Amino acid sequence: MFGIVNTMVLHLAKAMEMHGIEIFSRKKTFKQKGKKPLIYIIGFALNNTVIIWQILGTTFASAAVFSSGFGLGLILLMLYSHYILHEEIKTPELIGALLIFSWIISPYPYSNRLC
Repeated sequence: MFGIVNTMVLHLAKAMEMHGIEIFSRKKTFKQKGKKPLIYIIGFALNNTVIIWQILGTTFASAAVFSSGFGLGLILLMLYSHYILHEEIKTPELIGALLIFSWIISPYPYSNRLC
């Protein structure tokens, strides 16, 4: 469970940081940007919590079990880019996300992967 939280926080934090950097690099005044630079600060703070999830996850399981759900963070990243950044999800990307999700949650043959 800590591995899933870790990967989702890590990927979401990196996406928010990149989104914040893009906002800072635009040719607008700070007043025109509004509160959007806060996205970078939240992403930076989330990125610094990743070590906590790693310590907690490897306390209760091996690193292989902890990192087995890493692909779920990529699915969250895809959803973030679709809903927040308004990017289009193409059919191959959707099929890939469904395959990653189905492999990670499948109970056979590694039923204890996400313990």
